[in-house]
Amino acid sequence: METKLPLYWQGVEWGILRCWDQEVRTVFSVRCACPRAGLYKIYLSGGGGSLLLGTPMPEGSFLTLSRTLTHQALRQAGAFPPLRGELAPASSGEPVLIPSGWQTPPPGRLDQLDPLLREVFQSLPLFWSQDLPDGFSLAVPWRSGQAVPATPLICFAVMKNLEGRCCLLFEFGADGTPRIPA
Repeated sequence: METKLPLYWQGVEWGILRCWDQEVRTVFSVRCACPRAGLYKIYLSGGGGSLLLGTPMPEGSFLTLSRTLTHQALRQAGAFPPLRGELAPASSGEPVLIPSGWQTPPPGRLDQLDPLLREVFQSLPLFWSQDLPDGFSLAVPWRSGQAVPATPLICFAVMKNLEGRCCLLFEFGADGTPRIPA
């Protein structure tokens, strides 16, 4: 039986990741619109981790990928059962491992932001979300020497190490209003 999983690009549901079991293996198939010119990677996420599914091939204005993995390989990566896919620029050069307690922003999360701020976050190749009792946080990976992401919000950022990765954290109220760091 075929299962359809969401494929996300920058926190927005971008396409469908189809999968089905063939005995001890799972077959994955993706065909989605290409966000913009460039090479991409697709990562598969499960409840306990993620792994690189592969590099989709450009076909006109679409990206396509077919891949078969064993259930054992998926379990070892913490991606069994698979829950979702993530599309990321191939130039990121590092696997997308979501820090504990964080997630890819759920659909609609960015809709709460001011249109300018929403555009800023949608332009970023990678960021995560965390629910708070009275709002939410967004974490953007960043390295010294790189351009500062989310420049219009930098005065609201707090730098924090999330499982070995330096990130800029931005906190928002439930209505999407940025909060000044304490």
